[in-house]
Amino acid sequence: MNHFLRTTNKSIFLLALTLVATLSACTTNSSYNRSPHNGPWQGPVGETNSTIIPDPATNGVTNQNVETKPEPQLQPKSIEAALLVPQTGKGAELGQALLNAAQLALFDMNPQNFRLIPKDTKGSPIDAQIAAQEAINEGADIILGPLFSQSVQSVANATSPYNVSVIGFTTDSKAATRNAYAMGFLPSTQVYQILDYARQQQMQRFTIVIPNNQYGELIAKAASDKLRQDGLSAPHIHKITSNNLNLAQLQNDLMTHQSQAILLAVDLNTAATISKHFINYGLSNTRLQRLGLGLWDEAQNNRYSSSLEGAWYAAPNPVRRARFERIYKNTYGTTPPRLASMGYDATALAISISKYGGDFSRQSLARPNGFYGLDGIFRFNQNGLVERGLAILELSGGRTVVRLDAPQEFRN
Repeated sequence: MNHFLRTTNKSIFLLALTLVATLSACTTNSSYNRSPHNGPWQGPVGETNSTIIPDPATNGVTNQNVETKPEPQLQPKSIEAALLVPQTGKGAELGQALLNAAQLALFDMNPQNFRLIPKDTKGSPIDAQIAAQEAINEGADIILGPLFSQSVQSVANATSPYNVSVIGFTTDSKAATRNAYAMGFLPSTQVYQILDYARQQQMQRFTIVIPNNQYGELIAKAASDKLRQDGLSAPHIHKITSNNLNLAQLQNDLMTHQSQAILLAVDLNTAATISKHFINYGLSNTRLQRLGLGLWDEAQNNRYSSSLEGAWYAAPNPVRRARFERIYKNTYGTTPPRLASMGYDATALAISISKYGGDFSRQSLARPNGFYGLDGIFRFNQNGLVERGLAILELSGGRTVVRLDAPQEFRN
Protein backbone atom coordinates (compact mmCIF):
# COMPACT_ATOMS: atom_id res chain seq x y z
CA MET A 1 0.00 0.00 0.00
CA ASN A 2 1.11 3.58 -0.60
CA HIS A 3 1.69 5.29 2.74
CA PHE A 4 0.86 8.99 2.92
CA LEU A 5 1.95 11.74 5.32
CA ARG A 6 0.07 12.03 8.61
CA THR A 7 0.19 13.77 12.04
CA THR A 8 -1.55 13.45 15.37
CA ASN A 9 -5.24 14.19 15.94
CA LYS A 10 -4.19 16.99 18.30
CA SER A 11 -2.51 18.70 15.36
CA ILE A 12 -5.73 18.45 13.38
CA PHE A 13 -7.72 20.31 16.01
CA LEU A 14 -5.05 23.01 16.36
CA LEU A 15 -5.08 23.47 12.61
CA ALA A 16 -8.86 23.51 12.53
CA LEU A 17 -8.95 26.42 14.98
CA THR A 18 -6.68 28.52 12.77
CA LEU A 19 -7.90 27.38 9.36
CA VAL A 20 -10.42 30.12 8.61
CA ALA A 21 -7.97 32.90 9.40
CA THR A 22 -5.22 31.28 7.37
CA LEU A 23 -7.17 30.47 4.20
CA SER A 24 -7.82 33.90 2.78
CA ALA A 25 -6.45 33.68 -0.75
CA CYS A 26 -8.65 32.66 -3.66
CA THR A 27 -5.83 30.44 -4.90
CA THR A 28 -4.51 28.04 -2.27
CA ASN A 29 -0.82 27.14 -2.35
CA SER A 30 -0.14 24.10 -0.21
CA SER A 31 3.54 24.67 0.60
CA TYR A 32 3.11 24.82 4.40
CA ASN A 33 6.05 24.64 6.78
CA ARG A 34 4.47 22.05 9.06
CA SER A 35 4.91 18.39 9.96
CA PRO A 36 2.53 15.83 8.42
CA HIS A 37 -0.28 14.41 10.53
CA ASN A 38 -2.85 11.70 10.81
CA GLY A 39 -5.74 12.79 8.63
CA PRO A 40 -8.82 10.69 7.82
CA TRP A 41 -7.87 10.11 4.17
CA GLN A 42 -6.11 6.78 3.67
CA GLY A 43 -5.34 7.05 -0.04
CA PRO A 44 -5.26 4.30 -2.65
CA VAL A 45 -6.01 0.75 -1.58
CA GLY A 46 -2.79 -1.26 -1.93
CA GLU A 47 -2.18 -3.92 -4.54
CA THR A 48 -1.59 -6.48 -1.77
CA ASN A 49 -3.78 -7.30 1.21
CA SER A 50 -2.14 -4.54 3.25
CA THR A 51 -4.62 -2.02 4.60
CA ILE A 52 -4.73 0.78 7.15
CA ILE A 53 -7.97 0.57 9.10
CA PRO A 54 -9.32 3.29 11.42
CA ASP A 55 -9.60 2.20 15.04
CA PRO A 56 -12.70 3.87 16.59
CA ALA A 57 -11.45 3.07 20.10
CA THR A 58 -8.28 5.13 19.68
CA ASN A 59 -9.33 7.37 16.79
CA GLY A 60 -6.08 6.25 15.24
CA VAL A 61 -4.99 3.66 12.71
CA THR A 62 -3.92 0.05 12.95
CA ASN A 63 -1.52 -1.42 10.41
CA GLN A 64 -2.48 -4.88 9.22
CA ASN A 65 -0.34 -7.18 7.03
CA VAL A 66 3.03 -5.60 6.38
CA GLU A 67 3.52 -4.45 2.81
CA THR A 68 6.39 -6.46 1.38
CA LYS A 69 6.83 -4.57 -1.90
CA PRO A 70 6.08 -0.87 -1.39
CA GLU A 71 5.52 1.15 -4.51
CA PRO A 72 8.48 3.52 -5.07
CA GLN A 73 7.51 7.16 -4.65
CA LEU A 74 8.34 9.36 -7.63
CA GLN A 75 9.75 12.85 -7.42
CA PRO A 76 6.53 14.88 -7.39
CA LYS A 77 6.00 17.53 -10.04
CA SER A 78 3.99 20.69 -9.47
CA ILE A 79 0.27 19.87 -9.77
CA GLU A 80 -2.58 22.33 -10.34
CA ALA A 81 -6.08 21.12 -9.38
CA ALA A 82 -9.04 23.36 -10.17
CA LEU A 83 -12.09 23.12 -7.90
CA LEU A 84 -15.22 24.20 -9.79
CA VAL A 85 -18.17 24.78 -7.47
CA PRO A 86 -20.95 27.39 -7.21
CA GLN A 87 -19.80 30.05 -4.77
CA THR A 88 -22.61 32.33 -5.90
CA GLY A 89 -25.98 31.62 -7.51
CA LYS A 90 -27.73 28.25 -7.52
CA GLY A 91 -26.19 25.76 -5.06
CA ALA A 92 -23.85 28.32 -3.49
CA GLU A 93 -24.30 27.02 0.06
CA LEU A 94 -23.31 23.47 -0.90
CA GLY A 95 -20.58 24.80 -3.17
CA GLN A 96 -19.00 26.71 -0.30
CA ALA A 97 -19.18 23.58 1.89
CA LEU A 98 -17.38 21.58 -0.80
CA LEU A 99 -14.68 24.26 -0.94
CA ASN A 100 -14.37 24.27 2.86
CA ALA A 101 -13.96 20.49 2.90
CA ALA A 102 -11.36 20.67 0.13
CA GLN A 103 -9.34 23.13 2.20
CA LEU A 104 -9.50 20.76 5.17
CA ALA A 105 -8.02 18.04 2.94
CA LEU A 106 -5.12 20.36 2.12
CA PHE A 107 -4.34 20.85 5.79
CA ASP A 108 -4.79 17.19 6.63
CA MET A 109 -2.43 15.97 3.90
CA ASN A 110 0.05 18.87 3.75
CA PRO A 111 1.11 18.25 0.13
CA GLN A 112 4.16 19.81 -1.45
CA ASN A 113 4.11 21.20 -5.00
CA PHE A 114 0.32 21.14 -5.11
CA ARG A 115 -2.03 24.05 -5.73
CA LEU A 116 -5.83 24.14 -5.41
CA ILE A 117 -7.48 26.72 -7.67
CA PRO A 118 -11.12 27.48 -6.69
CA LYS A 119 -13.37 28.71 -9.52
CA ASP A 120 -16.97 29.95 -9.21
CA THR A 121 -19.38 28.20 -11.59
CA LYS A 122 -22.30 30.39 -10.41
CA GLY A 123 -24.53 27.30 -10.65
CA SER A 124 -24.67 27.65 -14.45
CA PRO A 125 -23.39 25.32 -17.22
CA ILE A 126 -22.18 28.32 -19.25
CA ASP A 127 -20.28 29.85 -16.34
CA ALA A 128 -18.92 26.42 -15.44
CA GLN A 129 -17.52 26.09 -18.96
CA ILE A 130 -15.96 29.56 -18.70
CA ALA A 131 -14.42 28.62 -15.34
CA ALA A 132 -13.04 25.40 -16.81
CA GLN A 133 -11.42 27.24 -19.70
CA GLU A 134 -9.84 29.69 -17.25
CA ALA A 135 -8.52 26.76 -15.24
CA ILE A 136 -7.05 25.14 -18.36
CA ASN A 137 -5.39 28.42 -19.29
CA GLU A 138 -3.87 28.54 -15.81
CA GLY A 139 -2.42 25.06 -16.24
CA ALA A 140 -4.92 22.85 -14.42
CA ASP A 141 -3.95 19.17 -14.48
CA ILE A 142 -7.35 17.98 -13.21
CA ILE A 143 -10.81 19.46 -12.66
CA LEU A 144 -12.65 18.69 -9.39
CA GLY A 145 -16.37 19.40 -9.82
CA PRO A 146 -18.61 20.94 -10.91
CA LEU A 147 -21.73 20.15 -8.90
CA PHE A 148 -24.65 19.88 -11.32
CA SER A 149 -25.01 17.31 -14.09
CA GLN A 150 -25.39 19.76 -16.99
CA SER A 151 -22.39 21.73 -15.74
CA VAL A 152 -20.29 18.55 -15.60
CA GLN A 153 -21.22 17.74 -19.19
CA SER A 154 -20.43 21.29 -20.26
CA VAL A 155 -17.04 21.22 -18.53
CA ALA A 156 -16.23 17.77 -19.94
CA ASN A 157 -16.83 19.06 -23.47
CA ALA A 158 -14.55 22.05 -22.85
CA THR A 159 -11.70 20.03 -21.34
CA SER A 160 -11.80 16.96 -23.61
CA PRO A 161 -9.47 18.42 -26.28
CA TYR A 162 -6.86 18.97 -23.57
CA ASN A 163 -7.17 15.43 -22.12
CA VAL A 164 -7.93 16.84 -18.67
CA SER A 165 -10.00 14.59 -16.40
CA VAL A 166 -13.12 15.93 -14.68
CA ILE A 167 -14.35 14.44 -11.38
CA GLY A 168 -17.93 15.73 -11.15
CA PHE A 169 -19.96 15.85 -7.94
CA THR A 170 -23.04 14.42 -9.63
CA THR A 171 -25.07 11.21 -9.51
CA ASP A 172 -26.20 11.47 -13.14
CA SER A 173 -24.70 8.61 -15.13
CA LYS A 174 -25.19 10.62 -18.35
CA ALA A 175 -22.54 13.07 -17.14
CA ALA A 176 -19.84 10.36 -17.27
CA THR A 177 -17.95 10.59 -20.57
CA ARG A 178 -14.52 9.79 -21.97
CA ASN A 179 -12.82 12.25 -19.62
CA ALA A 180 -15.52 12.84 -16.95
CA TYR A 181 -16.44 10.85 -13.85
CA ALA A 182 -19.55 10.89 -11.64
CA MET A 183 -18.45 10.88 -7.99
CA GLY A 184 -21.88 11.36 -6.38
CA PHE A 185 -23.60 8.73 -4.26
CA LEU A 186 -25.27 6.69 -6.99
CA PRO A 187 -28.70 5.31 -6.05
CA SER A 188 -27.98 2.03 -7.83
CA THR A 189 -25.06 1.21 -5.51
CA GLN A 190 -27.26 1.71 -2.46
CA VAL A 191 -30.07 -0.41 -3.95
CA TYR A 192 -27.74 -3.28 -4.87
CA GLN A 193 -26.16 -3.44 -1.43
CA ILE A 194 -29.31 -3.21 0.70
CA LEU A 195 -31.10 -5.82 -1.46
CA ASP A 196 -28.04 -8.04 -1.41
CA TYR A 197 -28.02 -7.94 2.38
CA ALA A 198 -31.76 -8.68 2.56
CA ARG A 199 -31.20 -11.62 0.24
CA GLN A 200 -28.56 -12.94 2.65
CA GLN A 201 -31.27 -12.83 5.33
CA GLN A 202 -33.37 -15.22 3.20
CA MET A 203 -35.75 -12.56 1.82
CA GLN A 204 -36.89 -13.15 -1.74
CA ARG A 205 -40.07 -11.12 -2.40
CA PHE A 206 -39.86 -7.35 -2.38
CA THR A 207 -42.04 -4.29 -2.82
CA ILE A 208 -40.32 -1.05 -3.84
CA VAL A 209 -41.92 2.31 -3.01
CA ILE A 210 -40.61 5.11 -5.23
CA PRO A 211 -41.50 8.74 -5.91
CA ASN A 212 -43.11 9.31 -9.29
CA ASN A 213 -40.09 11.04 -10.84
CA GLN A 214 -36.76 10.34 -12.54
CA TYR A 215 -35.05 9.36 -9.28
CA GLY A 216 -37.81 6.83 -8.65
CA GLU A 217 -37.37 5.33 -12.09
CA LEU A 218 -33.64 4.86 -11.43
CA ILE A 219 -34.43 3.04 -8.19
CA ALA A 220 -37.03 0.81 -9.85
CA LYS A 221 -34.65 -0.16 -12.65
CA ALA A 222 -31.77 -0.86 -10.26
CA ALA A 223 -33.98 -3.04 -8.02
CA SER A 224 -35.46 -4.95 -10.95
CA ASP A 225 -32.01 -5.53 -12.48
CA LYS A 226 -30.56 -6.71 -9.18
CA LEU A 227 -33.32 -9.20 -8.42
CA ARG A 228 -33.29 -10.51 -11.98
CA GLN A 229 -29.53 -11.10 -11.74
CA ASP A 230 -30.17 -13.03 -8.52
CA GLY A 231 -32.76 -15.21 -10.23
CA LEU A 232 -35.69 -13.80 -8.25
CA SER A 233 -39.08 -12.57 -9.38
CA ALA A 234 -39.50 -8.92 -10.25
CA PRO A 235 -40.37 -6.60 -7.34
CA HIS A 236 -43.74 -4.96 -7.03
CA ILE A 237 -43.28 -1.25 -7.80
CA HIS A 238 -45.52 1.27 -6.03
CA LYS A 239 -45.30 4.91 -7.14
CA ILE A 240 -46.29 7.76 -4.86
CA THR A 241 -46.54 11.54 -5.02
CA SER A 242 -46.15 14.05 -2.21
CA ASN A 243 -49.92 14.42 -1.86
CA ASN A 244 -50.98 10.86 -2.63
CA LEU A 245 -49.31 7.94 -0.84
CA ASN A 246 -52.24 5.63 -1.66
CA LEU A 247 -51.55 3.54 1.45
CA ALA A 248 -54.67 1.39 1.19
CA GLN A 249 -53.67 0.25 -2.31
CA LEU A 250 -50.08 -0.31 -1.19
CA GLN A 251 -51.23 -2.49 1.71
CA ASN A 252 -53.43 -4.54 -0.59
CA ASP A 253 -50.56 -4.97 -3.07
CA LEU A 254 -48.23 -6.13 -0.30
CA MET A 255 -50.64 -8.90 0.65
CA THR A 256 -51.19 -9.93 -2.95
CA HIS A 257 -47.48 -10.00 -3.70
CA GLN A 258 -46.69 -11.66 -0.33
CA SER A 259 -43.74 -9.31 0.14
CA GLN A 260 -41.21 -10.11 2.85
CA ALA A 261 -39.54 -6.69 2.72
CA ILE A 262 -40.37 -3.21 1.50
CA LEU A 263 -37.73 -0.84 0.18
CA LEU A 264 -38.85 2.71 0.96
CA ALA A 265 -36.88 4.89 -1.49
CA VAL A 266 -38.20 8.06 0.11
CA ASP A 267 -37.12 10.52 2.80
CA LEU A 268 -37.22 9.52 6.46
CA ASN A 269 -40.45 11.36 7.31
CA THR A 270 -42.38 9.80 4.42
CA ALA A 271 -40.97 6.38 5.27
CA ALA A 272 -42.14 6.82 8.87
CA THR A 273 -45.67 7.75 7.75
CA ILE A 274 -45.89 4.66 5.54
CA SER A 275 -44.43 2.38 8.21
CA LYS A 276 -46.78 3.70 10.91
CA HIS A 277 -49.76 2.89 8.69
CA PHE A 278 -48.58 -0.71 8.38
CA ILE A 279 -48.04 -1.04 12.13
CA ASN A 280 -51.61 0.14 12.74
CA TYR A 281 -52.77 -2.76 10.58
CA GLY A 282 -50.56 -5.38 12.22
CA LEU A 283 -47.61 -5.32 9.81
CA SER A 284 -44.69 -4.89 12.19
CA ASN A 285 -41.03 -4.94 11.15
CA THR A 286 -40.82 -8.61 12.06
CA ARG A 287 -43.53 -9.39 9.48
CA LEU A 288 -42.45 -6.88 6.84
CA GLN A 289 -38.81 -5.75 6.96
CA ARG A 290 -38.38 -2.05 6.24
CA LEU A 291 -35.41 -1.15 4.02
CA GLY A 292 -34.00 2.26 3.11
CA LEU A 293 -31.28 4.11 1.22
CA GLY A 294 -28.84 6.94 1.85
CA LEU A 295 -31.74 9.39 2.05
CA TRP A 296 -32.05 8.16 5.61
CA ASP A 297 -28.59 9.38 6.59
CA GLU A 298 -30.20 12.07 8.73
CA ALA A 299 -31.11 9.25 11.12
CA GLN A 300 -27.51 9.39 12.31
CA ASN A 301 -28.55 12.51 14.19
CA ASN A 302 -31.13 10.44 16.13
CA ARG A 303 -34.12 11.92 14.33
CA TYR A 304 -36.40 9.07 13.33
CA SER A 305 -39.84 7.80 14.22
CA SER A 306 -40.30 4.74 16.42
CA SER A 307 -42.32 3.27 13.55
CA LEU A 308 -38.98 2.62 11.79
CA GLU A 309 -37.41 0.81 14.73
CA GLY A 310 -35.45 -2.15 13.35
CA ALA A 311 -35.30 -0.81 9.78
CA TRP A 312 -32.13 -1.32 7.74
CA TYR A 313 -30.52 0.99 5.22
CA ALA A 314 -27.33 1.21 3.14
CA ALA A 315 -25.00 4.15 3.76
CA PRO A 316 -21.37 4.88 4.67
CA ASN A 317 -20.19 3.91 8.16
CA PRO A 318 -20.86 7.00 10.31
CA VAL A 319 -17.71 6.71 12.48
CA ARG A 320 -15.25 8.37 10.10
CA ARG A 321 -17.77 10.93 8.96
CA ALA A 322 -18.49 11.95 12.57
CA ARG A 323 -14.84 12.87 13.00
CA PHE A 324 -14.90 14.94 9.79
CA GLU A 325 -18.10 16.71 10.89
CA ARG A 326 -16.57 17.53 14.28
CA ILE A 327 -13.45 19.11 12.75
CA TYR A 328 -15.48 20.91 10.10
CA LYS A 329 -17.79 22.41 12.74
CA ASN A 330 -14.86 23.44 14.95
CA THR A 331 -13.34 25.18 11.95
CA TYR A 332 -16.30 26.79 10.21
CA GLY A 333 -18.88 26.96 12.99
CA THR A 334 -21.54 24.88 11.26
CA THR A 335 -22.30 21.23 10.54
CA PRO A 336 -21.39 20.33 6.95
CA PRO A 337 -24.11 19.20 4.53
CA ARG A 338 -24.08 15.50 3.74
CA LEU A 339 -22.37 15.90 0.36
CA ALA A 340 -19.50 18.06 1.61
CA SER A 341 -17.31 14.99 2.08
CA MET A 342 -16.98 14.72 -1.72
CA GLY A 343 -14.99 17.96 -1.71
CA TYR A 344 -12.58 16.43 0.80
CA ASP A 345 -12.25 13.08 -0.95
CA ALA A 346 -11.82 14.53 -4.45
CA THR A 347 -9.07 16.88 -3.25
CA ALA A 348 -7.37 14.14 -1.23
CA LEU A 349 -7.49 11.84 -4.26
CA ALA A 350 -5.81 14.49 -6.42
CA ILE A 351 -3.16 15.07 -3.76
CA SER A 352 -2.51 11.33 -3.39
CA ILE A 353 -2.02 10.82 -7.12
CA SER A 354 0.13 13.96 -7.36
CA LYS A 355 2.61 12.39 -4.94
CA TYR A 356 3.10 9.51 -7.35
CA GLY A 357 3.70 11.34 -10.58
CA GLY A 358 0.41 13.16 -11.16
CA ASP A 359 -1.03 10.67 -13.65
CA PHE A 360 -4.76 11.50 -13.88
CA SER A 361 -5.46 9.18 -16.80
CA ARG A 362 -8.39 6.75 -16.74
CA GLN A 363 -5.97 3.92 -16.03
CA SER A 364 -4.84 5.69 -12.87
CA LEU A 365 -8.23 6.97 -11.70
CA ALA A 366 -10.05 3.72 -12.46
CA ARG A 367 -7.59 1.49 -10.58
CA PRO A 368 -9.47 -1.74 -9.65
CA ASN A 369 -8.50 -1.59 -5.97
CA GLY A 370 -9.87 1.94 -5.65
CA PHE A 371 -9.29 4.41 -2.82
CA TYR A 372 -10.09 4.88 0.86
CA GLY A 373 -12.09 8.04 1.58
CA LEU A 374 -14.15 9.67 4.32
CA ASP A 375 -17.15 7.59 3.27
CA GLY A 376 -15.24 4.33 2.91
CA ILE A 377 -13.73 2.65 -0.12
CA PHE A 378 -14.66 3.81 -3.59
CA ARG A 379 -13.47 3.33 -7.14
CA PHE A 380 -14.30 4.56 -10.61
CA ASN A 381 -15.34 1.95 -13.13
CA GLN A 382 -14.24 2.13 -16.74
CA ASN A 383 -17.59 3.74 -17.57
CA GLY A 384 -16.72 6.66 -15.30
CA LEU A 385 -19.28 5.85 -12.59
CA VAL A 386 -18.29 5.51 -8.95
CA GLU A 387 -18.72 2.31 -6.96
CA ARG A 388 -18.74 2.49 -3.17
CA GLY A 389 -18.46 -0.02 -0.36
CA LEU A 390 -21.30 0.79 2.05
CA ALA A 391 -22.27 -0.39 5.49
CA ILE A 392 -25.69 -1.77 6.45
CA LEU A 393 -27.07 0.36 9.28
CA GLU A 394 -30.02 -0.30 11.58
CA LEU A 395 -32.32 2.10 13.40
CA SER A 396 -32.27 0.71 16.92
CA GLY A 397 -32.96 2.15 20.36
CA GLY A 398 -33.15 5.74 19.15
CA ARG A 399 -29.82 5.64 17.36
CA THR A 400 -28.07 4.29 14.30
CA VAL A 401 -26.01 1.13 14.78
CA VAL A 402 -23.79 -0.72 12.33
CA ARG A 403 -25.36 -4.05 11.47
CA LEU A 404 -22.77 -4.97 8.82
CA ASP A 405 -19.60 -2.94 8.50
CA ALA A 406 -18.52 -1.52 5.17
CA PRO A 407 -15.98 -3.63 3.26
CA GLN A 408 -12.30 -2.66 3.47
CA GLU A 409 -11.51 -3.77 -0.08
CA PHE A 410 -13.19 -4.58 -3.38
CA ARG A 411 -13.22 -8.31 -4.06
CA ASN A 412 -13.74 -8.24 -7.83
